Amino acid sequence: MPSFKASEDRLILLLVANAFDNFKLKPVLIDHSAKPRALKNYAKWTEPELYKWNIKAWMTAHIFVAWFTEYFNPTV
Repeated sequence: MPSFKASEDRLILLLVANAFDNFKLKPVLIDHSAKPRALKNYAKWTEPELYKWNIKAWMTAHIFVAWFTEYFNPTV
């Protein structure tokens, strides 16, 4: 009987919206590879989400601050 080994792949998807749902930010997708095979035929400008990568596919403070300062534009 062959043994089963669970996959250890990680993927993080960050979705942000306010309580009234009138302000939404683009989703952020974090993966462990810089150029994933699953997205090789998609152009960067056609993807609805922002793609970031990290060796462990974790949300780090550097990724969060870069995303927040680059894409958060409050309207008063």
